[in-house]
Amino acid sequence: MDTALGDGPTPGSTAANRLGWSTSKFNRRLDWLCQRLHRMGVAGMRGGDRQRADERRRILVEHVVRHGHVTGPDLALLDDNDRRHSSDEPPQARRNRSR
Repeated sequence: MDTALGDGPTPGSTAANRLGWSTSKFNRRLDWLCQRLHRMGVAGMRGGDRQRADERRRILVEHVVRHGHVTGPDLALLDDNDRRHSSDEPPQARRNRSR
């Protein structure tokens, strides 16, 4: 699937859906996290004319995995969550229904 040409969901929209968030909320949270890490001195967290958002996300993922903020068991939790909620109903609808 070539997401650069718009032939499918983007990685950001897929991740947002897995969390039950809108893509806009997901992007705001990522921007906030990148800004915070930039202030802490992590290189590559500040976007600009020459750096694409997907490159910043790649650097973010490398940083959180390298420093142990996200571990293999954490990722397994996402898989477990996906299995528990494997219905066709979007996570956002499930969350709204449970309120």
